[in-house]
Amino acid sequence: MLEAGADTVFPSFRGAPAVRRRTDVARMHAAFSATKATVMTVHLCSTVPTGEDPDRCGADSFGRVHGCRNVYVNDASLLPTAPGVN
Repeated sequence: MLEAGADTVFPSFRGAPAVRRRTDVARMHAAFSATKATVMTVHLCSTVPTGEDPDRCGADSFGRVHGCRNVYVNDASLLPTAPGVN
């Protein structure tokens, strides 16, 4: 996520240190243990910009990935915002 431009990544386990630099990843791994893990689900929305311009969007309005044949995105990442229901 940092490589994609995120300023900070917040790992999803109790007591996880924020990751702001690549060197913080080792610190995050050292802080992890199975007893800190929690069961969760996440539906990330709007992570694939959708539109007809391949320079600005990852997929077209039908979910076809720009520059790939027969590859489609078909999940919440195409939604511009979270829907009101799960």
